[in-house]
Amino acid sequence: MKFEIASKFNVGDVIGTRNQKGVVVDIKLISHTTHQPSYLVELENGTRKWWNESVIERKFDNHDVIIGFFDFYGKPAPLSKEVIQAINELFED
Repeated sequence: MKFEIASKFNVGDVIGTRNQKGVVVDIKLISHTTHQPSYLVELENGTRKWWNESVIERKFDNHDVIIGFFDFYGKPAPLSKEVIQAINELFED
């Protein structure tokens, strides 16, 4: 049986909790009881965490991507190939 994942966010979206912000790099249905998706998010410091929708407080726009990832504490943050690709896709016509 295949489930459709109804997600609020897509790969490449920049989302955040109260204290952290990151880019969605993968979406999976981890909990088969709630049928809510979990998002693999690459944070500004380069680490990855799984977040469910209950901890996500906001979605950032493209302008915030530049500020968040290229001016993080005054120096560039390490970004994976997937995150760089997602950021590049935001600016393609």
